[in-house]
Formats: sequence, structure tokens, C-alpha cells
Amino acid sequence: MKDIIIFGAGYKGRVLNRMIKSEEIGNSFKNYNVKYFCDNYKVSGSYVDGVKVIHPSTLDAYCNNGTRIFISTLRIADEVARQLLEIGIQMDTYIVPDYLYQFKWNAKNNMPAFIKIDLTKPRMPYLECRIVMHCNLNCKGCTGFSNIHEPEVMTLESFEKYLVRLKELYWGIKYLKLFGGEPLLHPQLSEFIELARKYFPDSKLVVHSNGLLIPSTNEEVFKTMNKMDAKFVFTLYIPTGLKKRIIEDILCKEDIEYVFREPVYEFRKVINSKGDYDPNEIYKTCSKCINLIDGILSCGLGYIIDALEKHFNVKICEDKFQRCIDIHSTELDGWEINKILSSSSNLCGYCALMDFRHLKDDNFYEWKCEGKPQLSDWLL
Repeated sequence: MKDIIIFGAGYKGRVLNRMIKSEEIGNSFKNYNVKYFCDNYKVSGSYVDGVKVIHPSTLDAYCNNGTRIFISTLRIADEVARQLLEIGIQMDTYIVPDYLYQFKWNAKNNMPAFIKIDLTKPRMPYLECRIVMHCNLNCKGCTGFSNIHEPEVMTLESFEKYLVRLKELYWGIKYLKLFGGEPLLHPQLSEFIELARKYFPDSKLVVHSNGLLIPSTNEEVFKTMNKMDAKFVFTLYIPTGLKKRIIEDILCKEDIEYVFREPVYEFRKVINSKGDYDPNEIYKTCSKCINLIDGILSCGLGYIIDALEKHFNVKICEDKFQRCIDIHSTELDGWEINKILSSSSNLCGYCALMDFRHLKDDNFYEWKCEGKPQLSDWLL
């Protein structure tokens, strides 16, 4: 029998302990024995479900005979990984993904019941992969600039190449979004979802869509999303709202998790053409949406500016690709990349989207899905 220590004696930890003992998860934990719970907040020496609780500061005493640590839930994974690294724990460490606790989990889907993590690497907090550049809508001032971009999709080969490299830099990605444009326009969306889950089974995997193509979406996409525990996030544009009940009915029947964001009645201008905002002030309210475009990790603002400059033949910003990191050529490790991407830069001075100090009427306009794009749709 192999001894394991479950880190986290809360609800998920107790459920995991019972699942292991009752063999509810088949052979995944065969010949494993829950020796201890480890918890920062339970009294050391007390018992939970008949299992003794130890404190993280004493883990060194148990680093022998192949004992393994299982972090009970992704909710605490980042903090626990940091703590284990700080106290120098050498034990093999695994996380238990949230889908293990759901009826969706099935070993036949090739989704692991637990995932070994490399404590020498960090976890990426957030990543958006733009797999489609065009869209089925023509929103005025589109923040993805799809209305001024030719139809284009990311290839499956490129996507896997990016994932392989990211796996070298990070043990996981906390939130992984596939978006566009409109991702439902990609003919290989199912394969993208499968690859994302294969390389980053720890991720909250999301497909961000306007939802309008759900009624005509191939059944295979729904089956894959269900099997791979992927969710839909919908931007609630006016035409989406008109189809909301139809969309919900389809996804409920398919047992797909989804969420609608707040209704969109207006857009705001994205770029301060003067670039004179205080970068540090703007960054305080930044949503920190890291994009992966053409193998480059960056804030997406530089790509919006670049698209506008090319389309309208103007010059807005000389150094629009600040904080851009080519994952295939960088010598930085994941820790250094995270540090760079989680700091302000001069480019923040151009970001009107994250400027919540000046909510003036001329910064906003009614959402529309018509008309020829104008530079003023994006620029202050």
C-alpha cells in the first residue's frame, strides 16, 4: 500500500478520503492508503473522518517511503504549492481536479484522476487563446477587432505547439479561455478542447462565445465539452438575448455548464490616443487578461493598436508590443514571465478600457452591429 497525505481537510478532502476508501473511483487510487490529513486551520493531532491531522510545518518528518501529497481541490492549489515550495518539501505532489468530484469524470475519457505537479514551476493564472480571428457579428468598435480582420483560424498544429511549450514553463493554467472572434466558427473546435484538456487538466476550461451559433453547432462539440468538462461563457448582446431561452434549452439537454455575462447595451472606446494616462493608476483596475497570439504572451491592447494602425494607415503608438514574450525564443522561466506580465508598462497609458476614473458620455456609445468601421469607434 502507498501512503498518501491529503492536503486540505475541508469538504473536498473528506469526500476524497471517502471515495478512496470506498473505491468509488475505480482503480485510480488502488493500493493507496490515506495516512494523514494536512491542514493549516485544523488542530494538529485532531482527527477528521478517523484520520489524524498534521500541520504543514511538520511535513518534513513524513518525507520517506514514497509518501505522496494530494492537494484535495484546485481552489487551494496555488497557495499550497507556494507553501510547499517555501518549506522545501521533496515529496511527490499531486492535485485532484474538480471534475473528479463530478459525475462527468470517467477514466475512459483519458482525464486523469490526479495530476502530478512540478513545484519548481509556477502556475499561469489566466490565458486567452484566440483561435478564430473573424466573427458572425459586426460589432462597432469590436475589442477583438474582428470586424476589420480577414477570416482566419489558428491551426491545430500551432495550438499543440504552444501548449507543449507552455507545459515546459508552467505546471498548470488556472483559467484557460478559447475565444475569438467567434470560436464556434472553428471547424476543429472539438479537437482544440481535447488538446487543451490533455495538456492542462487543471484548468477551468472555457469557450467564450456570443452564443448565436449554438442552435446550428455540431453535436460533437457538445459531446466533447461534456466529456472534457468545458464550460461556455456567453456575452449577452441584444441578438443573443433574443435567443437566450433557445440556447439554454439546448445546453440543458446536453448537460453543458454555461453562464451569461451581464447584458451589453453599450461599448466604450478602447484607446487613449494620447497615451498620457498614469500606467500605475490604470493597472490598478486592469483585468489582467493575458493573450496568446502567434506564440506571443502579452496584453491584447498592443494587437488592437497594431490592427487599427494597419487598417486605417495611422500611427498611434511607437512601442505597442511592450511586455510581449515569445514563448519559443525566451530564456525566461515561468516565474519571471509571470512577474513581467503582472506589472504595469507604458502601454497602460493608452488603455481607455481600464480607465474607470473618466466615465464620460463621449467615452461610450450604443452597441450596434452595423455600419462601416471608423477609427473613432476605438479612439478617444
